[in-house]
Amino acid sequence: MKKLLNYAAAIMAGAFMLTSCGDDDINEDTPRPTLTVSELNEGITNGEITVAPGASLAFRWNAVQAGGGSALDAFTISQTGVNVTVPLPATTTGRTLPLESFPSAIRTQYRDTLIINAGQNLGITTYTFKVTDRDGLSAEVEVRVEVAQSGTPMTDEKTGQFFHIGGSLQGSYNLVASENVSSTAANEGVRDISNTDQVGNPFTGSFEAKNATRYVLAAGFDYDNATVEAAAAAFNAGAGSSNGNAAVNAPTAGQIYIAKLRGGNDYAVIKVTNVDPNNNDCNCGNRGKLVFDYKK
Repeated sequence: MKKLLNYAAAIMAGAFMLTSCGDDDINEDTPRPTLTVSELNEGITNGEITVAPGASLAFRWNAVQAGGGSALDAFTISQTGVNVTVPLPATTTGRTLPLESFPSAIRTQYRDTLIINAGQNLGITTYTFKVTDRDGLSAEVEVRVEVAQSGTPMTDEKTGQFFHIGGSLQGSYNLVASENVSSTAANEGVRDISNTDQVGNPFTGSFEAKNATRYVLAAGFDYDNATVEAAAAAFNAGAGSSNGNAAVNAPTAGQIYIAKLRGGNDYAVIKVTNVDPNNNDCNCGNRGKLVFDYKK
């Protein structure tokens, strides 16, 4: 349901009005302008809106000077926060903000709508709408818009690792149980990651799934704000007709892979953090270690 914040109405109506005063010498009985603001797509609750990245915002306002007060003279929208839009687009009536020296047709009432994109950056942007009359009296309304990631957050985050498969330490990893496993034929069903470097060769970190787990490289994926829906979409976008890859060749630090686990509908988002071909934790001839963070 669309919610209208009527800042001139009583508090019991679920709204409030922010009014800034002008010249202190003006009589307290001098009529002041009033301002109401609504948002047509999501609605405003207690001065706040929460939207997904890239959402459209449609702010509608009604500025009124009634009862013999001075004519309306200026209207502005100021912005602070993570998704400031500069310059603002024209309003639906074709006006460019800030608006000053009102034409006679709107000197007692100015109604208009501004449509803008909320932006892609997660966080809060504050929009302050302000109308001022020729006596310097004003009214303003502040709306906080939070851009938040939509979907189901992947909150189970862990760190994994595997070593050169030819060394003495474990060269495979079980993403479901979140543990290293030995690289034996008996463990193939749980080896979602298994190093493929050959004995005697340098460690590249290359790996393959010994089960039905499949991978796609997801350049630019937002690991910090990963959701199940975003992971599924990224996997499907990268998988194509091949339904993902069973093997990953020479991964590098910073790369992100989406894993579809064992042919089911569960996903893991893997961020490679370190590939060290000289690691000698094994104290053996086949050195090398890859470390990664992952979310499920």
